[in-house]
Amino acid sequence: MPGNRDDEILHQTQRYWIAEAIRYTHRDAIHDVFTDELVEWPQFPCVERLLPQKTMHYSLGPILENEGTIDGTYNVIDKVFTDQLGYDPSSDFNDILHLVFGDQKTISLIRAVQKERRGSTLSYDKHDWILPIPGLFHWRTNYMDMIHDLYSGLESASIGCTLHHNKNFMAASRAIKVHFITR
Repeated sequence: MPGNRDDEILHQTQRYWIAEAIRYTHRDAIHDVFTDELVEWPQFPCVERLLPQKTMHYSLGPILENEGTIDGTYNVIDKVFTDQLGYDPSSDFNDILHLVFGDQKTISLIRAVQKERRGSTLSYDKHDWILPIPGLFHWRTNYMDMIHDLYSGLESASIGCTLHHNKNFMAASRAIKVHFITR
């Protein structure tokens, strides 16, 4: 098999998320086609599964910081991990990894913080104990946007495989026309 040994895992993951985005947006059609169960539906690849264990949940208080900036991201990280969770920056971050979920901007800002601080001596200051992960909702939304962008075509599309062609020439649109009554 040519290429990287992880290529098949990558392709299985992509197929799964594309299929999930389609199922999310066209639930009734998928149900009609696959009737009772999704027999040939793409599955998320299983690489190394961890044993099930109870997950600890911590409810956090409000954080009044501008998390849309790098400085705000530093402040949010400090408030969450040192102020609210009570970790000691000098010792509690040497052999630990925290998964931090967020949208694309949050992930980008955390990576910028890590890049800025990679020369630090303390593990806490390096921020390499944070693994930023895009939230699954955001993955699904991004795949739906990608599918829409790929298959939309131009507004005046005459090519039969685009969404705009279906809308314009086949009258295949889910838009509901509402007639307003003016008084």
